[in-house]
This record gives sequence, C-alpha cells and structure tokens, in this order.
Amino acid sequence: MSSGWAFLNLAQFAILGSSCILAALALSIWLEIAVKKDGALKKSRNFKFTVLSLYSSLKSRLATSSFLKLNSMSWCRSRGAPFTVDTPNNTIVLVSDWGRIKEIDAAPEGTLSLLAAARDILQPRHTMDGFAWSDRRGSDGAPLQMTMRSRLTSHLPVLLPKIRHNLHALLDQRLDTLPVAEDAQNQSFLRAGIKMVEHTVIIAEILRMVPGLFSNYLGNYLSSRLDSGKVMTEALTSEVSRRFQNRELRKQGLEIPEQNDCIEWIMDHSPRHKPWGVTRVVNELIAVWFGSVHIASTTACAAMFDLCDNPDFVDILREEIRHTGWQGFDQSGGQILPLMDSFLKESARLNPIESVSTRRKVLKPFKFSDGMTVQPGNWICSAARGMNRNPNTWAKADEFYIFRFVKPEVLEQAEKYIEGLSSDKFKIPEAGKTSAYTDVSGWQQWGTGKGSCTGRWYASAAIKTILGVLITRYDIKLVDPTAKRYFSWRTFIYPYESTQVTIKKRHEIGSHVLR
Repeated sequence: MSSGWAFLNLAQFAILGSSCILAALALSIWLEIAVKKDGALKKSRNFKFTVLSLYSSLKSRLATSSFLKLNSMSWCRSRGAPFTVDTPNNTIVLVSDWGRIKEIDAAPEGTLSLLAAARDILQPRHTMDGFAWSDRRGSDGAPLQMTMRSRLTSHLPVLLPKIRHNLHALLDQRLDTLPVAEDAQNQSFLRAGIKMVEHTVIIAEILRMVPGLFSNYLGNYLSSRLDSGKVMTEALTSEVSRRFQNRELRKQGLEIPEQNDCIEWIMDHSPRHKPWGVTRVVNELIAVWFGSVHIASTTACAAMFDLCDNPDFVDILREEIRHTGWQGFDQSGGQILPLMDSFLKESARLNPIESVSTRRKVLKPFKFSDGMTVQPGNWICSAARGMNRNPNTWAKADEFYIFRFVKPEVLEQAEKYIEGLSSDKFKIPEAGKTSAYTDVSGWQQWGTGKGSCTGRWYASAAIKTILGVLITRYDIKLVDPTAKRYFSWRTFIYPYESTQVTIKKRHEIGSHVLR
C-alpha cells in the first residue's frame, strides 16, 4: 500500500528545484550586497565573501529539514520551559505547558492567526489556484465550519456505508487485478486529487526555501508543471457552475433534484450579505480536500504500521468490530468502537504526523502573562511531540498501551467477549486519561480549542473504517519489519513510500505486496 507522501517526490524534481533555488539565492544575495549597504561596505565585499554568503544561506535554508531533531533536542534541554528554533523564514517559539497553550488559544485572531500560518505553509496562491486566504476567520469562515461540523457529521450514517463499499471494491480490484469500466473524466479527477496533496507540499516547500523576490515566478512555473491543482480546479469549476445554474432553474419552478453533498452545503451556508460565487466555493472545496486526504491517509498509515508491529492487537480490534457490527458503527456516525479509539489515540501519541500543534503566526506583538513577548512575523507553537512523551504527564510514556485511553468499565465489559484481555499486557497503565479519539481536551492531534479541526468526526470515522476494512478482510504484515518507517521535513513526519506491506485475503491462499 502506498504509505508515503510529498517529500520523497522532491527527488523527481531535484534538478529543477536545486537549479531554481541556487539561482534565486545567488541573485538575491548579490542584490543584497549591491543595494543594502553603503558604498564603502560594498567595496569591501569580494567574490570570496559572496561565495561564502551563498553557502551559508543555502545551508541555513536546507537546515530547516532537520527541525524535528532540533525540536527534540531543545525540548529535552528546556525541561518544559519555552524555547525557540530559528529558521530562515522566522523564529518559532515553542511552549510545553497548558497554561501558555490556553493563552495562545484565547488570543484574538488579529494577534495570533492560524490561517496566516497555514498560508505560509501551503502557499495557496500557487498551490490552490490563487486562493486568497484571509488572516482572520471571521464570518467568512462560517460556511466551512457549519459544513464540516454540522452537515457532514450528521450525514456520516449515510456516507460511511458508501465509503466502506468503495474501499472494498478498490482493494479487491487492486488485489485481483480485475478490469473495471472507468469513467475517464472521473478517473482523471481522482488521480489529480490524489496527486494534489503531494504537489501542494512539494511546490510550497520549494517556495519557502526561495527568497521572496523570486517566489512568484518560480511558483507560476512549478504550478504549471505540477498541475494536479489546475486539473481539480477546472473539474470543480465546471461542476459548481452547473450547481449554481440548477439553483437558478429551481427558482424558476423547474423540478431539478438537489444533491446532498459538500458542494451544496457550502453553497447553502455562503454569507447572505456577500454570497460566494463559483471561484470561492471551488477554493473552499480544494482546501477541504487537502485537509481530509492529507491527515486521514497519513494517520491511518502510521496506525497500520503499529498493527503490523503488534499483531495481537489485530485480533482484539477484529472482535470488537464483529461484536459491535458495521451497522451499529454507521448509525453512530463512526463514533463508537472505544477500543479502536484508544488504539488510534495511542498510535498518534507515539507516532504523530506533526511535531508541533497550536500553530499561530504573530500578527501583532503578543505578550504572555509572565511577560515573555513574541514579535510579529514569528510563529508560536506547542511542542506536541515532546509533550506526548513527557514522563511527568504519561505513565510509561515510551511504551505502547493499546488501552491507555479506555474507561475501566468499558474494558471490563469487553473482557466478557474478547479472550485474553485480562493479561497484564492489556491493563490501563494509569487512571484519569480516558477520552474519545475526537476529544481535544488535553490532546493536540486535532489542534487546540477554537482552532481545532471541525472535520475531526469525519476524519476519525474514515480512519476507523479504513483500518476496520483492512483487518477484517485481510491479514497484513510488513515485508521487512526492520525497514525505516518515517522521515521528517520541517515540522512534518511522513511514512516512507518505500516501506512495503504484505496484504493477504483472510482464509485464502496467495498474498500481494502493496506499496
């Protein structure tokens, strides 16, 4: 099964990316030497100095790829105190206590902005067809909030059986190499949708390494070559335009069925005082697509690795699904299966896909209650990865306990229909940590407070469906249990694409290696 994202694909564009970056850096520094200093200083800067400046700047920009190592080392030395990590783009201030995290969450968006930080990361001008993000959510963000939190979540009982059916068909097709009739236009869109996440991150990371003077030209060129975003935009523009036309025809009395999906929901909740047009609806849909595909797929992949490492967990989770039944799961909107919940939460605690959370860009000087001040342009984040392994917070912090987050009474009930749960290996290591997978209290996988992910109920249900289908229909194991699983780039932690998993239909002969 494909288990990697984004940055390994940078190798495919090494010549293009390296050439553009080196050329841009060279010209940028040369211009700085020529225009920023006075005449006397300019004369003293010789060729050797220029070469050393180029080397230093390039080394500094590439060093951001080791952010995870720097973050981990600094967190260990800080002993819970705030610390900073310098990058070529800005300084990142990292905090590790919930008092400061709550101060960050309480700050006005005009001072600390989640959207501004996201814009820096994703570079939507070039990766999402010029989407002009605002630094503040305001009423403009309400349509997406209501779509994801209310409409999509309430629609999960209808949606989950369809997801499971399509997943069955996809895996069976992949394993049996069955020929299928394909809608060429639809397949082109889906292929672009899968690639769009990778292309977005590749383009954005290259642009973040290049001086701003050249980012616009390079961004235009890269987006023309890695054009999955353009393919998606064109397809969605056609469909959204048709939806707007149908809406006008219904107003004229024509009986045209109204579809019940995210496109219609975003259109329904568009601001009344300033209704959104086709372009804005398409931009919102692409942003939703990126978030849902990116997070769900990488999190599910990390959890799959953990199941391969702990095969005795698989039988437990299979039995929970069998006892609960998919119908009950669907009717709950995917919000049951508490043993699966705890497994996923423990997997995310030890193997997060981001080393930081509560990411905010400082727009105005921000002062913490203890007097520490952070200046505009910098970021403030929580050191989530370090906090997840803090022995002062977690008992046996570096060990995987599948039932760490299960309520004792739930585990006691499960012992009645699952054999072997009374073993010490499956005990709850400490009291007071029980919580659902989607809970954000004292937990940062989904963000913090008012900035937490409003689509987490859908993401949670989708991840549980993916893993549930895999373990109930197939046996899975790593081809090489010693193979490297993850690599890091800046604050992100991704599975290696080269890590192979063997998947075999249960009770059948024959197996298949999925990449």
